[in-house]
Amino acid sequence: MKKFLSLFCLIAIAWLCNVAHAETVDDVITASNLAAQTVNTYENSSNVTLTSGATYAGNSSISDAGAIQLRSKNSNSGIVSTASAGKVKKVVVEWNSATTNGRVLDVYGNNSAYTAASDLYSTTKKGTKLGSITYGTSTELEITGDYEYIGLRSNNGAMYLTSITITWEKEVEATELTAPVISGVENGGVYYKTVTVKIEKPKLAKSIAYDVKKDGASVYSSTEAKSFNQEIAEPGTYTVSASATDGTNTLKADDLTFTIKSNKVTSIAEFLAIAPNHQDIDFVFDCNLIVTYAKTDSKNLYVRDAAGAPLLIFMSKTAKDQFPYGVPGNGDYLEPGVTGKYQLYSNTIQELIPTKLTDAIAGNNDTRAAAEPKVIKIGDAAANMSQYVQIQHVTFTSDTEIKCEGSTLTVYGTAPDDKTAQYTVTGVISYYKNDVQIVLIDAKEEKVLGTPSIEVTGDTNATDSYLDQATLTFVYPANATSMEYVVKKG
Repeated sequence: MKKFLSLFCLIAIAWLCNVAHAETVDDVITASNLAAQTVNTYENSSNVTLTSGATYAGNSSISDAGAIQLRSKNSNSGIVSTASAGKVKKVVVEWNSATTNGRVLDVYGNNSAYTAASDLYSTTKKGTKLGSITYGTSTELEITGDYEYIGLRSNNGAMYLTSITITWEKEVEATELTAPVISGVENGGVYYKTVTVKIEKPKLAKSIAYDVKKDGASVYSSTEAKSFNQEIAEPGTYTVSASATDGTNTLKADDLTFTIKSNKVTSIAEFLAIAPNHQDIDFVFDCNLIVTYAKTDSKNLYVRDAAGAPLLIFMSKTAKDQFPYGVPGNGDYLEPGVTGKYQLYSNTIQELIPTKLTDAIAGNNDTRAAAEPKVIKIGDAAANMSQYVQIQHVTFTSDTEIKCEGSTLTVYGTAPDDKTAQYTVTGVISYYKNDVQIVLIDAKEEKVLGTPSIEVTGDTNATDSYLDQATLTFVYPANATSMEYVVKKG
């Protein structure tokens, strides 16, 4: 009987030691892995293998900067897997800045092997659309569900990708107890949203123990559990500890620390300091946003905060439709609660893409006086994006350009008819189609002060000396409001 039990235990141990567990492996695809090595020449790639064991095929080109170049026309460009390395779990892209803002990379999944990138343009072969990655908004996509094959293509137009990282989950046979895996957050991560922390019991473990502390105080803990799955939203610094036991041995995971912060900001400066690294987050402005300029038929709303920091809000509707009770003017304001995401337009101008706009309130002249423009030179325009500015002593070389001291600037707006006069212009600095410009609000003609003159009349002798008396006439200069003069004798 003892021999039977011993044999049974050995068999059980051998079985337990061969229970499978999953591990992830990344394939990083760059232009150097693909067939196309001539700029703007599209070529087919096949049998591309990297780290995971998956095989890829596709149709692409290479850009001047050495990036992967994809397009949507001809219905054959993209990258697909033709042999699987397990389950696809994540796609991360590194965008090249030559990509037009808003271009979309569509991600497809399938449980049948792709044969070529052209499959992604076929309603019967492209599989399931898993989501999209948008330039200027996102760089990664977590895959929900089990898919053995992956496909990537441009939704519309050309795009440029420095690299594409595909994460595969592979089944690996477990042979011994492993520490539990803490997932859902990264060690040292800072989050401005609700996160879900998960701790899974390893295959060979009987149970796990965990302790989650917030700012040093335990908020979730157990000494014997099967798993942990908890949404955490309250701001604070969290430390997660976990261990697993098989009844004899105990293995502890490395402690993981992360921080949750409020998504409320109290100034434009705070928003611009945080949001570029968290472009998927809706931030809430817990302060008034004071209007600088809004044009009736434009979607651009220029605002500032109490410190004078400027920001462009790019609305989904024109100002007259967004504010049907009256387009706000300089000094009016939006109450706290404006919500939206950060976007960098054309790698130049920082914008808020709003998901919520509060009503426009008429400014109080005592506490919220209209903004005074910042006086700049034309050469300083690029450094003052979205700023309300004044530029003096300019001439209009055309309806779309001003000039001063040898520098020129594109104008968007209605120019004055007289191109010979000199003007002081006010407006906001903007950017459109790779061109810095001033959105013209006003152009006032400058009155150039003339030079006074003196005329002397009277009878003179042969030596031009005046006889008896002379008359002095002081000629008033053009555009002068007063004149001073002094006459001295001797």
